[in-house]
Amino acid sequence: MKTFLVIVAVLGLGTEPAPPTLTKEEAYRAYANLVGKWETKGKWANGSDFHQEIVVETELTENIFIVKTHDYVDSKQFDNARRNYGIRAWDKDEQKMKFWEFDVFGGIISGEVIIDGLDMYHVYEYQMKDGSKQTLADAWIFVDKDTYAYKICAFEGGKAGKEYMSATYKRK
Repeated sequence: MKTFLVIVAVLGLGTEPAPPTLTKEEAYRAYANLVGKWETKGKWANGSDFHQEIVVETELTENIFIVKTHDYVDSKQFDNARRNYGIRAWDKDEQKMKFWEFDVFGGIISGEVIIDGLDMYHVYEYQMKDGSKQTLADAWIFVDKDTYAYKICAFEGGKAGKEYMSATYKRK
């Protein structure tokens, strides 16, 4: 019996908690709170300003979420600063929510949306300037129905790590 307990204890060490498993309906119910118009002003880790406005809508009989993003280098460029077009949808084969983000420079980022309660993590691989890849997350941490704490951070072992940017999104 002691051997069995030691094996169980050893096997249990080092295992990462799996992200919460949700049904499509549960995932969409959490994500639906984002439908509407949101704005944030924050700072990158290097101190430079971050200003973004997004609009989240449902399409295709509410089976997908689309996200239109305006991103501003400085607040003077507030009009016509379209930056990204995103899609969030349930992958029925993999039984999880995924996302695709298309930017004005021709870049495409795709990954998984992990939902933990009302918090959402858009997790993806990002190529760093030195050519290495790092797993990052755009984390939307629920504060109330009209407010999310937002951060771009490293994401390892199912947890947020080093922050590169933080801000607060408010519903407009």
